[in-house]
Amino acid sequence: MTNKIETLNKRLKEVKEKFDALQKSGIDHEILEIYLANKTLLPRRDVKKLLSHLEDFYDRLIKKDILKNLEND
Repeated sequence: MTNKIETLNKRLKEVKEKFDALQKSGIDHEILEIYLANKTLLPRRDVKKLLSHLEDFYDRLIKKDILKNLEND
């Protein structure tokens, strides 16, 4: 079970890093919303909500994981 959690945490970190890299590389947030809305066939307002919740989720998860690792060291 621990290996699955570690694997999931690693994958989530990679996704977060890639998402941050996309935003830093000049991908406008609005363009990303339009692209995701087109690919997922969701309304744009739902894509906005999804992206905002994903950012919060990954930030909290990564911070929690970092704190947990610091406590274990």
